[in-house]
Amino acid sequence: MPSHAAAQPSGVDVATLVFSAPVGGSVKGPLMRPYPGQILTLGALVALAGCQGSTTEPTPVPTTNLVIAAESATVSAQPSSGVTFQADGVTQEYAWMTTLNIVLTLPADEPALTITNFIVAVQQTEDGAVVAPPAGEAERFHSEVRTMTTRIEPGGEVTVQFDVWYLLPNLGRDAIISVALSFGRDDGNLFSGAISVQAL
Repeated sequence: MPSHAAAQPSGVDVATLVFSAPVGGSVKGPLMRPYPGQILTLGALVALAGCQGSTTEPTPVPTTNLVIAAESATVSAQPSSGVTFQADGVTQEYAWMTTLNIVLTLPADEPALTITNFIVAVQQTEDGAVVAPPAGEAERFHSEVRTMTTRIEPGGEVTVQFDVWYLLPNLGRDAIISVALSFGRDDGNLFSGAISVQAL
């Protein structure tokens, strides 16, 4: 199985939600940091077009009120055996494995969404705080989707279940697992959001 060095999900900061339209780039909406299990809503944002003093009317940014929530604020990690990865030509085993459920809920008056991509990242923690690895070291992790329905219909709820294996530089169990998801709407608009849980 491939190895993954921990990194912040590309283009998605777990402290913000990113809303993007097919044309015109993206707009960031600052939110308080999503502590494990916190519900995040991709809510309404408005991008102001033109420079200060311009008479150009504000351009609405496409939005969705999809709610992203973790089924549990914490998940239990169990010792893993037999699941390996390659690092510097050496075969190593992941030390821990856990399963997390991300629940996606779409209001009845919202257009349907399709899950187009997801990224999972693992960061080691001590006493609930992220601790950066020493120079030259990195978290190693691998994730697989166990159950997943990609289509979220109006008024619907979808649970995405992930299995995650990981090995931390401090050889500990405690970690923050962040999940970033991307969504597409039938009208071509794109959205993304992220949430995190604590593995203990």
